[in-house]
Amino acid sequence: MSETFAFTIQSVQEKEIIARVRTETAGRLNDFFDTPSFALMALCDQGGYDARPRRTCREIQEDFYVEPQFYRDHVDKFISSVELLERRNIFPDPTPDDALERVYACVNENTYYDDTPSEEKLEKENAMCEVLHNFTLRIIVTDPDHAADLKPGMVFGTSAYDV
Repeated sequence: MSETFAFTIQSVQEKEIIARVRTETAGRLNDFFDTPSFALMALCDQGGYDARPRRTCREIQEDFYVEPQFYRDHVDKFISSVELLERRNIFPDPTPDDALERVYACVNENTYYDDTPSEEKLEKENAMCEVLHNFTLRIIVTDPDHAADLKPGMVFGTSAYDV
């Protein structure tokens, strides 16, 4: 499955998570979500599919991606609020060819993989955020334990979406 967003954890303070989220090229260039269900799904992706259940996701079954009812029933147990703090590099629609060329050149130059060392991954992610659409979210979790796996500088991809 293609990842549609890349999360970079900027800070974690008790229940508050500040995350920069870059829009991947699998979707539209300016896609973004700032909802509790999006945040929960993304935090559950941290660590990759084989790493579940994460602390945030103890109650989540493998089929949670396709179960909107799960979010209606459970999202408030994990996420108190989500706030969009800033959006950067918003492309016009339709996007001019020269801007698309810059996007694809940046992605080709800075592509990284799950096994890329953390420091290199963060460096490449920072370079991509200079060109590509990205946004900052403040995510407040209901319990500090839900953020315990997260560390500043951590980068991970997600296929999260809004339910």
